[in-house]
Amino acid sequence: MDNIIRELFEHTASQTGQDFFDALVRNMSRIFGTKGAWVTEYMEKDHRLISRSFWYGGNFVREYCFQIAGSPCETVFSGKQLVHIPDNLVKLYPDANDPYTQETVSYMGVAILDDDQSIMGHLAVLDEKPFFPDSALIDVFKLFAGRAAAELKRIKAEKHLHLQIQSMLDETKISMSDDGQNDKNSVRQEDLIVMFLDLNSSTTIAEKLGNDLFFDLVREFINDVTMPIIKNLGIIYKYVGDEIIAIWKIGEGLRNANCLKCFFDTVRVFEERRNFYLKQFGIIPRFKAGMHCGKVTIGSIGSVVKETVYSGDVLNTASRITNMCNTLGAKLLISEELAKHLLSHGEFSYRKFEKINLKGKLKKASLYEFSR
Repeated sequence: MDNIIRELFEHTASQTGQDFFDALVRNMSRIFGTKGAWVTEYMEKDHRLISRSFWYGGNFVREYCFQIAGSPCETVFSGKQLVHIPDNLVKLYPDANDPYTQETVSYMGVAILDDDQSIMGHLAVLDEKPFFPDSALIDVFKLFAGRAAAELKRIKAEKHLHLQIQSMLDETKISMSDDGQNDKNSVRQEDLIVMFLDLNSSTTIAEKLGNDLFFDLVREFINDVTMPIIKNLGIIYKYVGDEIIAIWKIGEGLRNANCLKCFFDTVRVFEERRNFYLKQFGIIPRFKAGMHCGKVTIGSIGSVVKETVYSGDVLNTASRITNMCNTLGAKLLISEELAKHLLSHGEFSYRKFEKINLKGKLKKASLYEFSR
């Protein structure tokens, strides 16, 4: 069974997007010995499925879609669980309007769910002969359904990021078109949540990997951290080497504890990508984060090259809090000012550190470590 997992992983680990989905279904069909395999996206409004990739009888079936009413896929979605029909599929689903189901004897499918448990799509294999996988093979199937889910989430977050970037560009165009606007008048203050997220032991890792491979690692690291931030309504303020500074408007960061969920979604991403990092770099990235909230001054600086800058004590304090993670043995530390708004969220636990000296601060601080 380890050989099956290894083979599937080797054929999909380096792929993303359409290349990943194509590699997944082609190799699942081959390794499972089925005539076909597909991964789909669910169009809830139309109650239909659109194939992300569909491999059947040795060829790809492109741009395939069908209504799920009366099909085994509908059973998968209604229960949000794995459905295995080992034989007599047509007798069980005589009303399915999918022609491939009508010529299929066996089927196994599992729903792909978003973090809020809404349906994103499904992964399935189908065959023209009875199909009786053992429990270990079913576990492999579920494992790669999880990988497909991670890729669909990444694509969804990437689309969100593109829309956000376009919105920022549009706002910039509007700002630049107003020739009478004085930069001094554009300085403003906003209540924000600020997070510093930093790669651990970066100097040691750089020495071990060398400049080029370390740069590749940082690029992958930043890409994997970016998506959970965007998904949880955060904004990337700045990349500083292997560190990311993210911000939330106070309401958006506190709503559903988005700022906290962002961190733990990031942890999950790296758990899912563990094998990729080990194969490519020989390490699993570890990271720490610090958060604080309060009024931040926002304005434009520079005459030849203009840049929007966020400044003030909130950013300095968030940076100092991040630096305390190693000292206190914590992965995530949050200021008391921010933590008091998050303590009531039952899905998180916490412990409090009192009378902590933050570098450059005269007053001792209370910090909270959150975990899930």
